[in-house]
Amino acid sequence: MRRLVVMVQPDQVNGYRLAGLEALAVDDPDLAAAIITPWLEKGEEILLAMGESVYQLLSQNLADRIHASSHMLLVTIPDGPIRQSENRGQQRIFDAIRHATGVQIRFKGEIDGKKS
Repeated sequence: MRRLVVMVQPDQVNGYRLAGLEALAVDDPDLAAAIITPWLEKGEEILLAMGESVYQLLSQNLADRIHASSHMLLVTIPDGPIRQSENRGQQRIFDAIRHATGVQIRFKGEIDGKKS
């Protein structure tokens, strides 16, 4: 991949930019399609890190085109509210890492990918 692009809701974009990443604010499906479609057509090599709420805005056709692309790799970022009392936040991050890598990684305190 030649580029890392983060695509998130407008209220999250500045944090990624402060971290030095190329971050785009997207809050509607037409804008997301207008940005992503030219990248797909040109075959740009991009690692696209997309907030889950932005990913859910995509049409099924566009999502399928991204997944079928040999030039673009998609990773989704959990971005919904996290309740510490439920300990789901950590599990969501573990699941995102497993999904992105395609490997059933066992994290500290887990047995077979489940909290012990």
